[in-house]
Amino acid sequence: MTTIVDAKLFHYQLPFCKAINFNGYLLRVRQGLVLQLRDNQGDCRYGEIAPLPGFSRETLTQAREQIISHLDNGISSLAPQNGFYPSVNFGLNSALRQIPINATPLQMPEVPLFQGDNIALIDHYKKHN
Repeated sequence: MTTIVDAKLFHYQLPFCKAINFNGYLLRVRQGLVLQLRDNQGDCRYGEIAPLPGFSRETLTQAREQIISHLDNGISSLAPQNGFYPSVNFGLNSALRQIPINATPLQMPEVPLFQGDNIALIDHYKKHN
């Protein structure tokens, strides 16, 4: 039987090349947490907890406090709960599932993140692709 024996929480902050105006918030960086769970077989599982300002009801600080409080209750109690923030439940769900991590990265097509007038952006994208 596989059981979780260790949990770690990492903070990340990735700057955008250009600030993004999202729902009234000017975002210059993307911040979040990565939850790492290690099982008794030595395998690690990961989940991301990253509320989005202007979209999520919780802040990153609130999500961090909630997951740390939950981890302080012990690894045996790790499970998503109804009262948790959506980003915390997502991170827990992701980490608790046994999703295989491929050692060879998949080749995925690039998908640009657009900002501005939709019609102008689509015209620009069609001309350059």
